Amino acid sequence: MAKTNRSVGQRFQNASSFLDHLKLALEFHNKPGLLAEFSPLATPYFLSGAINKHGADEPVAWGSVLCAEIARTVELLWDEAPAQSIDELMQLVEDASPAAGRDNRYAFLVLELNYFQRIVRPRPRNQATIYSDILHISRATHDRHLREAVERLGNLFLQRLRPTVRLETPALRTALIGRKKARYAL
Repeated sequence: MAKTNRSVGQRFQNASSFLDHLKLALEFHNKPGLLAEFSPLATPYFLSGAINKHGADEPVAWGSVLCAEIARTVELLWDEAPAQSIDELMQLVEDASPAAGRDNRYAFLVLELNYFQRIVRPRPRNQATIYSDILHISRATHDRHLREAVERLGNLFLQRLRPTVRLETPALRTALIGRKKARYAL
């Protein structure tokens, strides 16, 4: 387990953007202990209001709060109670206005298929099953749609949580060599 945790920790350290961390949180959404230990999204800085709402005072519980908030945000992508079967879900997504393009419902579908897999039975064995057998798209198109779905989720997630803004403290300026001479020359 320690070796696995080390590689998970390394993956979180190597993540360089908010969306990278969100993807990792989605990947490990069913392991709140790992999220509490490694994810910067499971911190009071990011989850301040949600931690208070859930009454999670212990750092161990912050991973669960992050999981609950992600799940709630994914549900908001659908607007109403989501379908209970994959066929119903696919039909509702297809019935959406063609002018709307890939909307939040499609993002919900892509995230459901790739990360949550609560509705799809049997669960897809791998991504190839998702993009070729269920969505009937190419891998490149699937990857693009998944990236767009994660971006939509990320935007909605930030709107919901509104993490605390902390201004960075500027570094103190050290004396520059020759600064007085240049100043007096002006």
